[in-house]
Amino acid sequence: MATITQISEATTESQIDVVFVHGLMGDPRTTWEFTGNNAGDEYHVFWPQDLAEDLPMAKIWTIGYDSSPTKWKGKNIPLIDRAGSLLDLLDAHEIGARPVVFITHSLGGLLTKAILRASHDMPKDDDKHTLHRNTRGVVFFSTPHTGSSLTNLANSIPGGRPTEIVRELSQNDAYLRDLSQWFSDKAKELSYACLTYFESYKTMGYMVVDAVSANPNHGMRPVPFDGDHFSICKVPDRSDQRFKQVVKFIKKAASFKVEVAKERDFQLIDGIDFAIGVDPNPPQDGRVIEFHPPSRTLVYCVSASSSCVRIKPRMKYRELMSSSAIVDPVDFYWNPFRCQFPSLDVVVVNNTHKTLVLTGATLEVMSSKPDFSPLIVIPSNTWGMKLVIKNEGWGKLSNVLLRCNLLPTSAPGYMPDPSIEHVKIGTDFAHEFVLGDFAESVELDLRETLGKLGVDIEAISQAGFRSQTLYAMHALQAGIDTKHAKHMGRFPEMENDSAWSPFPDGYVVVAGRLDFDSVDREGQPYHYSLPIRARVFMFNIRYDLPMPPSYQYTAELEHTGENYFVPIGVCHSLKPGEADRFTIRLACSQSAFHEFRIRWEFAGGLSSYSCPIMLEQVVPRTFASEELAYAKHSELDPDLDNAPTVFDGNCVEHSIISAMQVAQASEQIRKDLDA
Repeated sequence: MATITQISEATTESQIDVVFVHGLMGDPRTTWEFTGNNAGDEYHVFWPQDLAEDLPMAKIWTIGYDSSPTKWKGKNIPLIDRAGSLLDLLDAHEIGARPVVFITHSLGGLLTKAILRASHDMPKDDDKHTLHRNTRGVVFFSTPHTGSSLTNLANSIPGGRPTEIVRELSQNDAYLRDLSQWFSDKAKELSYACLTYFESYKTMGYMVVDAVSANPNHGMRPVPFDGDHFSICKVPDRSDQRFKQVVKFIKKAASFKVEVAKERDFQLIDGIDFAIGVDPNPPQDGRVIEFHPPSRTLVYCVSASSSCVRIKPRMKYRELMSSSAIVDPVDFYWNPFRCQFPSLDVVVVNNTHKTLVLTGATLEVMSSKPDFSPLIVIPSNTWGMKLVIKNEGWGKLSNVLLRCNLLPTSAPGYMPDPSIEHVKIGTDFAHEFVLGDFAESVELDLRETLGKLGVDIEAISQAGFRSQTLYAMHALQAGIDTKHAKHMGRFPEMENDSAWSPFPDGYVVVAGRLDFDSVDREGQPYHYSLPIRARVFMFNIRYDLPMPPSYQYTAELEHTGENYFVPIGVCHSLKPGEADRFTIRLACSQSAFHEFRIRWEFAGGLSSYSCPIMLEQVVPRTFASEELAYAKHSELDPDLDNAPTVFDGNCVEHSIISAMQVAQASEQIRKDLDA
């Protein structure tokens, strides 16, 4: 059974976790303990304890696991499984939530690399995934990275013979080479620091780890040590070069953020005032935008004090997830919400006696945590007798159950998009559908159920698909009222009335409750029971959608991460007593909670800091996927900037008409240019 022991006492100064990982035939204490003799008196030095005393900013841990060659045989778990077990143990003690340094001996170095790889392979929304990103470096004492010396290592143990895991690793050199290559690549990508020692003396007649095997292929040359394989990690006192180098290594890792600032040699200045708010009406994106009511328009609000600025999202529809209000269907093509990334509204005043030139700003992000709360959307007028339920949030919905009734609209005749607001949800439901688990969307096919209610499924399916663009084009050319010429309901002059019974206008209302398990905005487990109402087309229809254009933004935050930097290039010259104003649009790939401050950088190595900013950011899933897609394409032709807006009505068909007008206008522009 694996164990973990905290050597240092927890303090508010702790900035980094330091984890000791022993190797084969080791344990969490004796591996690191030096035994000496002073005038016949034996004494012991446990140098992790010395580190704990000298480094109050570090929390020191030692890991223990079954590493006896006799116990491992036949019942010990492989390296990969051992790594997964220890990763879980580290996560249970929240190691990985902040910077980490590993100090390893022998096989413990291989195990540490396997732990980091296991962390890398975890889902991004799993807490264990952060360990490999927050690791700052690894100290290797005689770690055989290539595996070529593992058999020698086992043979060096008195009375021992190679264990199963040693045989597995020594025979499976390909695995160790792959692990070594992975670590080499990731060490460069994630800026891991490495400190490497190898022994100069033989152990039991064998050179267990030589300079070649000890090289982690990181770019730092291994350092030889005057000792054997087991004495290399036993430090006698604080004057030892290994102790001094490890202290230096840990301090540098703990002060990573400070070192970056020092590299630029900034000098903090007084007399500069920054006021930070959020722009309530940021500039519209340079692209065609759908029409959305205020209830589905996302805005950001700010509350500020002398110590902190808090920015929170506000959208009435979003509050449906935590209220008893009915979730009704919404009309949209691409995005159910009108969204934009929050824009910081910055006012800067120069109260000094000299002209200052603002040359840059860096977001120093203390933390970014994903928001996995759900945001349920039911698209209006789903077709083909299928109900679609979308999750615009970023969490998973589990044990999804829909209890409902299938009802007619009771509309007085045939009309497009009949109102369903009068339909009651009720408490007694005739139908129950188990939808399982999903993250993005789920589609419920109602044909079998409607068939049992008297709908002639085969007769209705013969109508085939209908192209709204073709119908609308015909109406425009013939001068027909497009809203009623071919609306989105059924057409009784073409279809058999009896086939649609008991839904004469071709619409089915789904009224009931959607139950599922997920998390709330605090990340805690929560059971949702949402009253929903949806309108489903019983016929087939084909939408013709215009291609969405692209979008540009200024700075992008990570949805998860700690202690990273987002540089922003700005340029403003401020004379004494002068003020200026600008906005910073903050993008993120998904909903998240951010905590950061801004370091303002001036020419001449001067700088100033903002107060902490707490931002709760909402990024619906469809909006995020659009933005990523737009970023891969060039901007629209500037000649199309004045083209009519596509989406401006309540009727979907009217929007299609507008889209056609845009196409006609664009074609005319091209003809004029050719002329």
